[in-house]
Amino acid sequence: MPDHSLMEMCMTIRSAFRGVPIIVAGLCLLTLAACSEPEPVRLEKIYTLSSTNPTGGQAEIVRQWTAGELTMQGALMLAHERLDERNDAPSTAFAYAVLCAITELEGPITKKEVNEFFWMRTGTLAGKGAAVAWKLGDRPGARLIVMAGPRRWQTDDYWMRNPGHDALASYILQASGEKVEALNRLRQRPDLAPEAQKAYDDIAAAK
Repeated sequence: MPDHSLMEMCMTIRSAFRGVPIIVAGLCLLTLAACSEPEPVRLEKIYTLSSTNPTGGQAEIVRQWTAGELTMQGALMLAHERLDERNDAPSTAFAYAVLCAITELEGPITKKEVNEFFWMRTGTLAGKGAAVAWKLGDRPGARLIVMAGPRRWQTDDYWMRNPGHDALASYILQASGEKVEALNRLRQRPDLAPEAQKAYDDIAAAK
């Protein structure tokens, strides 16, 4: 969605310099193009930024969402797609940036563009991102991502629907020196799916 204040500025510049040399008109056209940059282009730039600077990527998502220049649904979709397609460190970094931006904007986005499916997708992004980081041998990254995002998605219903994520979360906690927490979180479930039960048994038996 274009930023109308920027668009108005662009139009003012164009009017003010009507009839002046072509180079000035060209500069104005470049400015207008930037003003109307589509969401996929904006997200691609943020993805590139996040690959080396997740905090900067988070800040840019928050800034552009607040300005009405992109949607959180779009950011979430791209994060899922890149993890599915690439399974690499840049895709996990972008996933983390998106999850942190959702946390920062939880209140405002809840009023505008989300539903329960959105929160389910937020949780599965954390699980998918952590699984890729874990596979790449990035244990600190996996620990950061595995339960990132607002706590709103971390419900018993979510964990029962996603037992692989539930098991992975406890394995990651155990590997991070948090064995007690790894077991306690599984004890709190009203019931454990086979994958989660195996994780509990493995962790409980580990010395």
